[in-house]
Amino acid sequence: MITTQLTSQDTIAEVVSTHLKISTFDMFKKCRRMKNINARYVFIFLSRKFTNDSLHDIADYISKKGFRTDGYDHASVLHGFQKMSGYVDTYIEYRELIRTLSFIIKQNQAKNIVVSDVDLLISAKLQTNI
Repeated sequence: MITTQLTSQDTIAEVVSTHLKISTFDMFKKCRRMKNINARYVFIFLSRKFTNDSLHDIADYISKKGFRTDGYDHASVLHGFQKMSGYVDTYIEYRELIRTLSFIIKQNQAKNIVVSDVDLLISAKLQTNI
């Protein structure tokens, strides 16, 4: 069986920005508005949950997508993850938000699995016919 990373940071960013009605640039730019910060924290929380990326990888992604010159660092990512974990434990609204977004991401994963399995079957069939 071939294992691949099914969820990318791009997919998570797109799901979060679509659901929260905020552009990906606004989500990652240097801004202290609560809407932007919460979207960024949700992205960080889901990235830690659905990818194997390190804190540094997530920080680099945020810096690139937000055209940040200051460089978002791993400590900021860790802080965001811990804040969102606390919000999820405390507030029902955040728990439901994470549950909903997780469901959407898992649906996207299932679509990717089906497509990759079909591709593998087609390539195996082509190899046996040669």
